[in-house]
Amino acid sequence: MAALPLVLLIAACSGRGRACDSSVAVPPGFCAELFADDAGPARHLAVAPWGDVYVARWREGSRDGGVLALRDTDGDGRADVRATFGPEAGSGIALGGGYLFLGAWRRVYRWRLHPDSLVPRERAQTVVDGIPELEHGARSLALGTDGALYVNVGAPSNACERDYRGRDFRGAAPCGELLTSGGVWRFPGALGPVPQPFSPTLSTRFATGLRHSVALGVDPGDGSVYAAPHGIDHLDRWWPEAGYTARDAAAKPAETLFRIRAGGDYGFPYCMFDPAAGQMVRAPAYGGSARPPVACTGAESPVATFDAHSAPMAIAVHPGRGVPARYRGGMFVALHGSLFRHPLEPTGYAVVFLPRTPAGFGPAEPFLQGAGRGRPWSSPRPRPSGLAVGPDGSLYVSDDARGRVWRIRWRGERRR
Repeated sequence: MAALPLVLLIAACSGRGRACDSSVAVPPGFCAELFADDAGPARHLAVAPWGDVYVARWREGSRDGGVLALRDTDGDGRADVRATFGPEAGSGIALGGGYLFLGAWRRVYRWRLHPDSLVPRERAQTVVDGIPELEHGARSLALGTDGALYVNVGAPSNACERDYRGRDFRGAAPCGELLTSGGVWRFPGALGPVPQPFSPTLSTRFATGLRHSVALGVDPGDGSVYAAPHGIDHLDRWWPEAGYTARDAAAKPAETLFRIRAGGDYGFPYCMFDPAAGQMVRAPAYGGSARPPVACTGAESPVATFDAHSAPMAIAVHPGRGVPARYRGGMFVALHGSLFRHPLEPTGYAVVFLPRTPAGFGPAEPFLQGAGRGRPWSSPRPRPSGLAVGPDGSLYVSDDARGRVWRIRWRGERRR
């Protein structure tokens, strides 16, 4: 992802409501208000039509968390009422048809919501049961315009290696993990009778070849499903015979964004995207090399790419209300950031925006960034983890490292 110029609005904004949060920078005309802090490990977000905000709380490997419900009763841009509910932690959350869905490690729950009650009145129902409890336990969710529920089941490995404990990093062929993970599963009728069992067969698997699509979403305009899986790591250390240097491993493979379709195969673990070659190439676990890279046929091409290891965590297509026209139909992507960039500079730790174009999406441009300087892990730089668009068009952003939720709204260009 190329670095693009951005005029940062860091000072307090004029207009009604609270002052803008100076710890983050957004484009002129927007104001980032700290909607909530002390939110714990705030992962994905959902916003009800009446404005209540629901936060999925999750730490990888932990069952503690549940859902945090937030309400702003006086309209000042900050939640002043909060409550928690839910039987266990979950990373994915979605809202539609009057239901709130939470994706936990083994199952997906749902609750009926009511505008006059911040928390559900009834106990949780199980929508999907029997999801394999694998190393990558974050179950991202997306609710389709047709009422189907899409569930990410991440692969438990880096590259489907034959024997991780024995340090044999050659890829298993075929990769048996793909039968129950490394893809997106679709459960029709998620608003109807429940539960639905997770099937190890292909009956409910929607797409494969997606290592771990923490960023999963649906375009509310046309119903398209998008996923941005996390790429593989350690190219130089795990497969030294492939010829990748430390700098290569820091810059490759690029993170990818795919428009996924029923039956699609997006390459993992056999293929990866080489930004220098501009195409999908054979992964080193399956005989790929750095020079020259070997083209990988059969895998779908991404609609956009981001810096290697920037870790896409959430995507949100903006319907266009409450923001300038150029944002209509565009996509916001939360980049969590990664430490696997040495000797290159860290990347991610930001929200980027992809404008809609006749051909799909344009290049990513910065939208929310930390205003401080220094290394991300020693500065207040955000680690965005969730995105959601509110009924007025405000963009909500969560930070799971410091337990913050921002509300970013358009206030108009400032006059000189």
